[in-house]
Amino acid sequence: MYALSGTHLYPEPRITRTLELAAVDSESLLVKFLTELLFIGEQYGLAFDVFELQIKGGNLSARLHGAPMTEFGLRCARPSLLALSNLLRNPEIRPETMDALVEGRRIRRSNKDLGRVVAIARLSGADGAREWPGVWVDALRACHGDGWRPLAGRTGSGLRALLASGSDLEEARVTCNAGLLAREPLTLEQYRREAERVLVDAIEPMEELAQGGGD
Repeated sequence: MYALSGTHLYPEPRITRTLELAAVDSESLLVKFLTELLFIGEQYGLAFDVFELQIKGGNLSARLHGAPMTEFGLRCARPSLLALSNLLRNPEIRPETMDALVEGRRIRRSNKDLGRVVAIARLSGADGAREWPGVWVDALRACHGDGWRPLAGRTGSGLRALLASGSDLEEARVTCNAGLLAREPLTLEQYRREAERVLVDAIEPMEELAQGGGD
């Protein structure tokens, strides 16, 4: 992740951090771990080049060794692209469910993925999602050329479907509260407001860009 983002570290001072994380499956554990690295980089300007990891089931213990990032590296890789990937993979809520139960529930995979978008927005701060539309458009143009507009135009369909179904929204909230939002779990109403904020701050502006006349 650091290599792809062009991050560089000062040689000193060397810093060690420890992490204890838990998640319902290996994919969620990986996303949670990467999100934690992004958070540490954004909040404290730190990155790591030596990792001591122990994984048992859905639990990860880590000792991270690193240093402050130089001013020549990117301050932070973009969690906005993680959100975009989840939105594009889930234009609708599919019936397939996760293998593992979450708080005794059988959760639809689409709800887990779409819920993660809301969690990433929450972790990005009050105005974080407002920066996403431009980043998303640049990424789609780079990957799909002239075909970016149709993709951008349907990016929000899955999240709208989630908001239209109270049971699906609750599933998404439960998975986030058990994972990325475990430190600050949300009520259903708080979670709904966060999802609506993603629509207003990120998806609707991107749709407007897709409908515009520029390249």
